[in-house]
Amino acid sequence: MVTLKHRDVLINYVEDAVEKFTTLYLEKCEDGFPQDVAKKICLHEVSSAVIAKLEDERELQSSVSRMIQSENGSSSFNPNVIAQKLINKGFVTGSGEIAVSWLEKVLDTKQAAGISVMAIWGVRVDRAVRLGNRVLLVPINELPDSYQKRWLLETDWLQSKVNSVSSPFMEAPTAALMVDAVVEPLFIDIGNNTKPNNTWELNQELLDDARLGLSMLGPCAPLQAYSWFNFVDSDIAEAQLGAARSSTHIEIMPLRIAESGPLDVDLASSLVGKYLSLEGNDKQRLKLALDRLNQGLRRFKPGDQAMEISIALETLLADGGTENTYKIGLRAAILLGGDGEAMLRNRAIVGGAYVMRSALVHSGAVPTEIKVPRLGKLPACEVARRAASICSPH
Repeated sequence: MVTLKHRDVLINYVEDAVEKFTTLYLEKCEDGFPQDVAKKICLHEVSSAVIAKLEDERELQSSVSRMIQSENGSSSFNPNVIAQKLINKGFVTGSGEIAVSWLEKVLDTKQAAGISVMAIWGVRVDRAVRLGNRVLLVPINELPDSYQKRWLLETDWLQSKVNSVSSPFMEAPTAALMVDAVVEPLFIDIGNNTKPNNTWELNQELLDDARLGLSMLGPCAPLQAYSWFNFVDSDIAEAQLGAARSSTHIEIMPLRIAESGPLDVDLASSLVGKYLSLEGNDKQRLKLALDRLNQGLRRFKPGDQAMEISIALETLLADGGTENTYKIGLRAAILLGGDGEAMLRNRAIVGGAYVMRSALVHSGAVPTEIKVPRLGKLPACEVARRAASICSPH
């Protein structure tokens, strides 16, 4: 257990700094400074004595290059940074002793538990669902408290959408994918650290695979909103300089986010879990098909939808060579099963999607109606919708 050598003296220094900070902070606020700006200015002005006392502590000597790691980055943890955190902690709690005890706890921590999170649009759940061995799909409200979660729920999406995201996103995402993670060691010396930390990329890849896997349900087109990492222990989270979040560019932006109906949680757990357990070429092949299906569901024009869904079907059912329309339609019908009439209809829908794809490629336009054997003329959008359901019949 870390116990600072001069802890009693440090407590007094922190409490003196808190008293000065309180007076200055109120003056700045009365002068019209925004509260966050006033706080930063005042913490800087009153921290010099606390910094000097921290530099006397053996635990903090030669800590100029000490960094506190998270899964997706690191930030400084030296006396300059710690002093302001101690004063702020003392101000919030009203106790210098609580502030110093917090510092001792953080310094004593060798590893810390956290979670990688990917908030998603397009899926709604009312309870946690396990997808495979590691991934959980949860309602946003069930995520552990964090700055990122609060930002997500408190943002006025309708008012801020022009500056943040495109027009389909007028409300916060209601679901998130998450996976447990451990940061070890918590502290590193940036000058001597040569070990790359790639757990963030690996965990986000796993969460993105789960997002694509959910496309099988509905089918639907889940999209990433924001991703972040946060420590489970709020004391460790407070030691960081800030809380980061990230998002990826959405190349095909839908006109609106169409959420799936009530999620069959047992089916989601089984199907997505099996997909996540795949390896090698089987995994890559299904991932490509799911990516194309997801993109197809985001497309607006029926011809573009049919193009993407045809690629998904070919990825799943083709084995090279020619006559793909015939082979894919036949194989899809056999796999879906049903009576003879149902199999013939499904085969015909696949053929109709290929007619749309061919028209788009060769003439640049798709007829508004497609003639489908046994079904007559159907709107192109209906053919695309049924083809998507054949590609993912859950």
